[in-house]
Amino acid sequence: MNPLAANRLLAAYVLGAPLVGGLLTGPLILFAPDSDLVSWPKVVVLGGLAAWIWSRYRAPLERRLGWVGVSAGDVVRLGVPTLAATLALGVAMPGLASPLLWAEPPDRFGSTALVADLLYLVLLAPLLEEWLFRGLLLRSYARARGGVFALWATSVLFALLHPGPSWFAFSLLMGWMLGRWVLSGGSLKAAFWVHLTNNALAVGVYPFLPEGTLGPVGPAAALALLAVAAVVVVRFSRRHRLPAERPERPAPVFSLSLGLVLLLGVLAQGTVLFFH
Repeated sequence: MNPLAANRLLAAYVLGAPLVGGLLTGPLILFAPDSDLVSWPKVVVLGGLAAWIWSRYRAPLERRLGWVGVSAGDVVRLGVPTLAATLALGVAMPGLASPLLWAEPPDRFGSTALVADLLYLVLLAPLLEEWLFRGLLLRSYARARGGVFALWATSVLFALLHPGPSWFAFSLLMGWMLGRWVLSGGSLKAAFWVHLTNNALAVGVYPFLPEGTLGPVGPAAALALLAVAAVVVVRFSRRHRLPAERPERPAPVFSLSLGLVLLLGVLAQGTVLFFH
């Protein structure tokens, strides 16, 4: 897959899915605003997108991108440093910037709405985002421009889906660590399991901890946590080095370069209004 084709898949996720989901949700909100059905269009749309990507790109995902069997050891080797560094950053950020609010499943509807939100947050979002950002986008960018560019470009694009300074920094770090793991030869499926675990903790554990467990902390403690995160990241990067910086097939990555990045950022903010 070339980078521009991968970008079209990203546009389908960032723009197309919310548009179709909005068309399905609108009548439900109008005629049955308190129904559990309001929560299901996003699951149907993203489930359909995931099924289409799998049917269309299963072979490259399995053969070239590491979507194969994964050991528990790989998940632990990736998950422990990634979750430790991102949690340290997440607790530190409210002491230095805006609060980072952990996602909570909505309780305004019934149990089926809760199931829909959990399917979206814990399963479909990690699955699609790993296939796209650490899979098809990362590999196509690396072949066209090299690993360093691919790692940072996909990490920034991933972070743009998460608005606010704290969430942006949190997502940028997680995307960077998962991307570095995949580029250094690690399994894409391990990245998915770590992403899934992070989202499950953000939805099912962190919001229910005793108040004050995860902050807020003062500036001194925040700086100490940032230092911890930095040490973890440095050790992680030394263990998982990028391949030689030599593009396999030099090619354009963005048809509009910076303009496309800014457009995707704007679209990402609109995406959050629908999916959250």
